[in-house]
Amino acid sequence: MLSVSYPVAFKEFCKENHETNILNEYPNLSNGKFIANLCELKTINSRIGNDQWRDYEQAIAGKTHQKDGMKLWGDILPIYIYDDKNVSGFNFNDPNDIRIYVWSVHCLVHDYSDLYDWLKHA
Repeated sequence: MLSVSYPVAFKEFCKENHETNILNEYPNLSNGKFIANLCELKTINSRIGNDQWRDYEQAIAGKTHQKDGMKLWGDILPIYIYDDKNVSGFNFNDPNDIRIYVWSVHCLVHDYSDLYDWLKHA
């Protein structure tokens, strides 16, 4: 079963902005969307797992298996998806890590120092 806890900074950001159009302050966010429900989270988790393991499974076992969306894959707790291939999120292994990581195709490819650094550059 999936059980996660988002960092305090993200919870506070959501609480402060839940009734505002954040695109006015962060127009770059129009390139994607926040993951807003369990169905979206499961779909993204499954895709990350498939991207992370597909080539290894194919090379070693000659077949691949669909990854369970109720498991977090790739060391990332997704919060935002853009370009249908890039996912931003927090490190789910360290609740004190406030950096935002970017997952693309097979692995983590970039990180930002915190949520607000990511918002400025997303």
